Amino acid sequence: MPGETSVLFRRLAACRPARVGGLVSWGLAKIFCARVYGARMSSISIIGAGTMAGILGTRALAGGNTVEVIGRDAAKAADLASDLGGGATAAATGAAPAGDIVILAVPYASVAPVVSHYGDALAGKVIVDISNPFNPSATGLDTPDGTSIAQEIAKAAPASAHVVKAFNTIFGHVLAQGRPLDVFIAGDDA
Repeated sequence: MPGETSVLFRRLAACRPARVGGLVSWGLAKIFCARVYGARMSSISIIGAGTMAGILGTRALAGGNTVEVIGRDAAKAADLASDLGGGATAAATGAAPAGDIVILAVPYASVAPVVSHYGDALAGKVIVDISNPFNPSATGLDTPDGTSIAQEIAKAAPASAHVVKAFNTIFGHVLAQGRPLDVFIAGDDA
């Protein structure tokens, strides 16, 4: 049985920003509204073709979503889409993401440059960042003082895009088990 994480992808596309519990939080509003009003299938583009892209793609397909894999190595993206099955498609870097939800399954150092590269093609989309901004030795964070990766993404993304942080607190091997999980999600349109 697909876990709650698979359903999350449907929930992220279920409704517009709203006030939830006194806070304007786009990501949480999406989930709240989906629980109250039901969810609809989403189209998801995953930028990256590594392990987490495969795991999230598997969970997204299990939740009834369409999946597109975009990778700088077109052959690797095609292989991953083929491995995922379920009608997953592949595109090379440069192709505009077709999904309403765009998952950035790339290393931290590539996140902001990837968002800048796609620019206006991300307008109106939900951008889900799964990265962890650790330095190469994993002894501290690599983000500059006074900012966060979400702020860096928001600066690089079109104003109409919605930045959501999710899946960065769950190890891939745990997510791959397919069981229900609690996923921390942060997002804000303020």
